[in-house]
Amino acid sequence: MKKFLFLAFILGSTLVQAQILRPNEWSFSLSSTEFKVGDEIDLIFKATIDRGWHLYSSDFDPELGPMVTELVFEENISFELVGGLQAINPKEGYDEIFEGDYTYFQGKGEFRQTIKVLSETLNFSGSVNYQVCTDESGDGRCIPFEDDFDQTYFGLKASIKKKVDNPVGSSTQQVASFDKPEDKSLWGFILFAFATGLIALLTPCVFPMIPITITFFLK
Repeated sequence: MKKFLFLAFILGSTLVQAQILRPNEWSFSLSSTEFKVGDEIDLIFKATIDRGWHLYSSDFDPELGPMVTELVFEENISFELVGGLQAINPKEGYDEIFEGDYTYFQGKGEFRQTIKVLSETLNFSGSVNYQVCTDESGDGRCIPFEDDFDQTYFGLKASIKKKVDNPVGSSTQQVASFDKPEDKSLWGFILFAFATGLIALLTPCVFPMIPITITFFLK
């Protein structure tokens, strides 16, 4: 039992050291969970930003200097973009280095992109490109990211199902089928996280830390 706890502690310590700094995390949702061909819906991107960091918004001059947040979609005939990316109530700031106004989010942030549904099978994928910065360490660190997404991130399956015909015999309506987050297997996620951790042990940055960690605890 002691050996098992010791190995578990070493594994946990190594994985903590292997974690990559990610000051921002995304959550995804849709403005409506039921729609038909021809409808317009919003893809909602919500940011959770670590304390001391800020996320640059999308609605200021990209030539100013800081990296604006933007969405890049893969081409697909099942939808079309309506307008550009909208930032919801960002804060305003002035950059003395670049001598210009910019917008940003702290703590929480939200972006919306409207799309028009063109096909009974709605599929979309792309990436959200953004930059987060901090001044707390005194070195003005800024980190760019490119995070991929597709319709499954929004709980949407890659198909649209039909509703049952109504009694008066009118035409059927096409509605999207969704998976609720609580329906997903917790054990499946745990096994996936464990397997990913084991794979992380083989990376060049982490592997040399294993003998160092073991040597430290065994003195």
